[in-house]
Amino acid sequence: MKLRLWTVGALTAAIVVGSSVTVTARKNSRSVRVVEAAIARIENMDFQGFERLLASDASFDNLFALPNTSGTFEGRDAVIANIREISESFEQMEFVDERVYEVRGGKTVFVEARGNFTLKGTGKPYQNTYVFAFEINNGKITAIREYNNPLTIIQTFNIPFSQSVGSNTK
Repeated sequence: MKLRLWTVGALTAAIVVGSSVTVTARKNSRSVRVVEAAIARIENMDFQGFERLLASDASFDNLFALPNTSGTFEGRDAVIANIREISESFEQMEFVDERVYEVRGGKTVFVEARGNFTLKGTGKPYQNTYVFAFEINNGKITAIREYNNPLTIIQTFNIPFSQSVGSNTK
């Protein structure tokens, strides 16, 4: 049920931004293949492979980043460094129940999925719900926007709620 709510929100945002949106889920489209390859590279912690899919000026925005953390990364090197840092917390990363939506003629690909991750050292599960918006240009990822449930992060990593409330400093 939660995935459907995320989908409506993400697709509503796409409709508000663009005057005309056609949603497809073509597995054979170039943009969808690029995004699916990116997700597979992240799951396998293949940072060099992931880097090859990014444009040099790629950006990554975690729109629900916790306060006092950076949620915005500009440039391929910064995006890769962020993904590496996130990955260091996990011994296993897998996205499941993926739904892929292509909009704007393949220029934007939305992915909704559940994360099925395992924390390093403890084996504790980390299961969050995600929506990613990938912007694609000439077969390269130019922007990634991540939407997740920050309460899951707070609970999994035992962050006191009082430290998680406030405005994000970007």
